[in-house]
Amino acid sequence: MRKLISLIVVMAGLWGGYWFVGSSKLEQGFKDYLAQELGPDDPIRLSYSDLTVQGFPNRFDTRITDVDLTNTINGIRWQAPFFLIYALSYKPYHIIAALAPQQVVTLPKQEFTIRSEMIRGSVVFLPKPLFSGDVIIDRSSFEMKNVTASSNKGWETTIKAGNVALRQTPTKPLFYDLAISAQGIDLPDQLRALIDPAHQQSALFDSFKLDSTLGLSHPLDLTADRGEHPKVTEIEVKDLTIHWDDIRFLAEGTLQVGTDGYPVGKLNLTAINWQKMYELADQSGAVDPEFAPTIQNGLKVLAGMSEGEDVIKIALNFADGQMSLGPFPIGPAPRLY
Repeated sequence: MRKLISLIVVMAGLWGGYWFVGSSKLEQGFKDYLAQELGPDDPIRLSYSDLTVQGFPNRFDTRITDVDLTNTINGIRWQAPFFLIYALSYKPYHIIAALAPQQVVTLPKQEFTIRSEMIRGSVVFLPKPLFSGDVIIDRSSFEMKNVTASSNKGWETTIKAGNVALRQTPTKPLFYDLAISAQGIDLPDQLRALIDPAHQQSALFDSFKLDSTLGLSHPLDLTADRGEHPKVTEIEVKDLTIHWDDIRFLAEGTLQVGTDGYPVGKLNLTAINWQKMYELADQSGAVDPEFAPTIQNGLKVLAGMSEGEDVIKIALNFADGQMSLGPFPIGPAPRLY
């Protein structure tokens, strides 16, 4: 029994020593990393009143207090009373971050107060030392519940729930599966007046869902210099679904991204209840009255070639830096970099 007690005391001492050494190294590592990445000459400025690591004996809980992050180039600023980072002391490569229930985001011409029941994220790195060598992201997630954004311009919007998940595609280290979803989006009055001035649709936007895979030029490395961030080489949209009352919009397809940053390929689009979509576009002033009959007749032809009068299926093509909807050119394609 005496030997067992002695062994327990020794193991407890070793574990305590590991925690204190690890917490001290982690705290100093965070401070050094932030000072190195966001130095006095950097256009992105970060200030905080305190950075501490607690959680003995099983966790490394990092609390950054009075956070103020400003991009001096575009004037965007984020302020929060605290920012929390959690990690189990025996599993330091799995990090969970939590935001304060109230934050302030300032844009050049507008300020938002964000309140939430919960906003948190997690990231799992490949097992390498956290502050030495590459820090490769294996998987990550972000979730929020009952988030309200209030603008100093007088409008407000809420999101009931939202999720973002990212993971390295199995057996394909340069590909990442990306899933995004949002439910219960309460449209602000100003936006609803633009897209639905007659209030034909509900003010509550039902859902948005994206299931996709991104090909990258190299893995996501937290320690990479800003100029070395990976570039997108491929976009596979497995399922994009937007649902608003009786309207649904779907897309799927694959785009390759050339060295010039322009996508090449096609997305297969499906519009369900396209007549309502056209009415909304017409009432919002997006349709030129001079061309309205031509556009409407063209949409009817496309519907006749699809699965019925309520559905339109058509390909959005990307080639040579241009986009076309079926055979009809619609303008330049977006350049991704």
